Amino acid sequence: MILLFISFIFLWFLNQFSGFIMTAVLLSYLIIGLFLNQKVSQVCTPLDQEFRAINRRLLERIERIQRVKTCAKEEEEAKDIELRLRDLISRDRKFWIWFSMAIIHRGYINILALTAILGYGIASVSSGVMEIGSLFPLMVWAGTVSDNLWRFQHVEKQLNECLPGVTSLRRALLLPRSVMEKQKAIHLDPCESVTIEFSSVGHTYTEEQLEEEGKKKNGGVVPVLRNVSWIILPGQKVALIGSSGAGKTTIMRLLLRFMDPEQGSVKINGHDLRDLDLSSWLEIVGYVPQQAEVFDGTFRDNLLYALSEEDRIKITEEQLWSLVRQVQLDLGKRLTNGLKTRVGRSGLQLSGGQAQRLMVAAAMAKSLVGKLRFVIVDEATSSLDSTTEQAVQRGIEQMLSSSGIGALVIAHRLSTLRFCDRFIVLRPAEGVLNDDNQVEAVASSFEELYRISPTFRRLADDQGLVIL
Repeated sequence: MILLFISFIFLWFLNQFSGFIMTAVLLSYLIIGLFLNQKVSQVCTPLDQEFRAINRRLLERIERIQRVKTCAKEEEEAKDIELRLRDLISRDRKFWIWFSMAIIHRGYINILALTAILGYGIASVSSGVMEIGSLFPLMVWAGTVSDNLWRFQHVEKQLNECLPGVTSLRRALLLPRSVMEKQKAIHLDPCESVTIEFSSVGHTYTEEQLEEEGKKKNGGVVPVLRNVSWIILPGQKVALIGSSGAGKTTIMRLLLRFMDPEQGSVKINGHDLRDLDLSSWLEIVGYVPQQAEVFDGTFRDNLLYALSEEDRIKITEEQLWSLVRQVQLDLGKRLTNGLKTRVGRSGLQLSGGQAQRLMVAAAMAKSLVGKLRFVIVDEATSSLDSTTEQAVQRGIEQMLSSSGIGALVIAHRLSTLRFCDRFIVLRPAEGVLNDDNQVEAVASSFEELYRISPTFRRLADDQGLVIL
């Protein structure tokens, strides 16, 4: 750019006519360039989105290849993706051929301008207006301007090729955050026991969120929680019970602050969760998800993932092996290299039960450095067979046996909740009047719940649970 600017100054100084011609060329480059940039944005951004959609579908089918194969859909999926890619590549190629031709045609303006300056110089020398010695520097500086315009054209083409991806990245980076932390957020004391209070909590899902969750209903917006209030005292193990759609998973997400409630508040030790430093809360919380989230790495890496580097150094191999035995995680010959054995992508080398018990052990790892104060268990055994479920359940109960650790346990199988010392039953929010509490019943035993909660009674009877 500096050389282009200097060349223009010298060209205008040597001959104003030549300077005017090259300035006109530059302006034409800029005007055509703006038009081409707009066309790239209009045409290629949707194409880029389609490419990303196809890549997501391809990755999803690869990750769920067992379902594809058992449904005999390999050829159909391959053909469909191939046809979509062919069509997309054809449209993409057609546009870029047009774009390249437009760039070439714009380059003709540059060539014509140089030819015009050369013709003007020769005519000026022939008529005696210009000395022949002045023709050489004139063409040198005009050629320098022309060469820099060619370079500019090359860089512009590369930028335009990257523009759709950059536009998508910019759009992603500018998405509004659903959760904002305050600048002077309150830090929780990691040594303090945890008291959790839900105070008149209400929440709804928008139409877009419902579509993502697969819960779209007529009317667009569906209430999920209405006027939910309860308290979990330090060390209490609380079971959250309710039919599908009662808002159990939403409560878990609010507690982990994946989002904030639309009404009411979630309080930790008397502080609104929105006023807390989120990391100070999550550092003392263990989370066991419904589906095991195992990373491609070593067994040790997955166990200690939630801990800081400083805390990891403090933990010995003996403590980790004791933790593995505590959750009854028997890997037999799978640990060929001890805790440094790689588990494969998404825990490929582990069975479903082993992967889930690994998640239980990973949640417990914080207790090795004295930082575990509360545990959230979200349907941790829902996809396991009964034998594996019992093994995982024993691991969870062992994890929660410490008197100082509180817990919120969500499960559909009521038999896995008997070890809890408090039970909360939710009814669906759609059947709750505005002033009513969505909490149908709170009790300290299954027997009490069976007497006072119609929802629990129906679930227990459906599952054949024996209540004495």
